[in-house]
Amino acid sequence: MSEPVSNSKETATRASATPLGGHIIDPDTHDATSVPLPPSTNHIAREVDTAPQQGSTQPGDGGEVRASDLPSQPTEKVPFKERVIGVAQKSRGTLLGKPDLVEHGDKILKGETTHEQDRLK
Repeated sequence: MSEPVSNSKETATRASATPLGGHIIDPDTHDATSVPLPPSTNHIAREVDTAPQQGSTQPGDGGEVRASDLPSQPTEKVPFKERVIGVAQKSRGTLLGKPDLVEHGDKILKGETTHEQDRLK
């Protein structure tokens, strides 16, 4: 039976390397020292001011958001239900040719009146 022949340093190194650790040979340069650098040494870390993602992997990786830097959340002046009714009133008034319904829908959307207030009149 013939012995396996190793033609390159890479094959010889792989054969002698242990499964838990060994040399990595660059196939282009046949050099064990030209191992790629991890991304953390190539790029500078930057901080973000958005809400943190779940599943942070390391402490201090940007998971903490500074509360003073967060943009303020816009508050809705008109509740969603009233906005739906206002848009429906405008659409209905436009389709039926009734300008008073269009005006009423505009007032609801601006928050000047509500459908409930007008219904009770």
